[in-house]
Amino acid sequence: IFFRLCSAMKVKSFMATNVCSSPPSITFQEASRLMVDRGVGSVVLLEHDVLRGIVTYADVVKHIAAGGETTQRVRTQLSDELLTVNEDTVAADAAELMKKHKVHHLLVVDKDGVFKGLISSWDLTAEMVKDAQAFPYNREW
Repeated sequence: IFFRLCSAMKVKSFMATNVCSSPPSITFQEASRLMVDRGVGSVVLLEHDVLRGIVTYADVVKHIAAGGETTQRVRTQLSDELLTVNEDTVAADAAELMKKHKVHHLLVVDKDGVFKGLISSWDLTAEMVKDAQAFPYNREW
């Protein structure tokens, strides 16, 4: 069922476009405060509308567990390579990419590489549940 539901659904149909964002000059403490205040698991890092990266709850926890200072700037820990998907990527491919790279968030860009939104494993799961509930099958096992 999962593959049938995901094979045609594109990420642009369920990606978040109103995301929590900040310049990469924020500290780990400021990033964690933003996540708590907004009830989200990540902050997209934009500098003059250019996508620079993402910091997640897991990144903050790993940073602190490794002895990192909460006052350290997030930009010092950014990866040179961004993991992105095109807005026309099908959900099944996005899920496979998340699994392969062991991440819970994917940055969504258009064909020109311009940031358009974000999908999380929670978004993907919610969409699958919604579609599964609409799928006509016998629920009486």
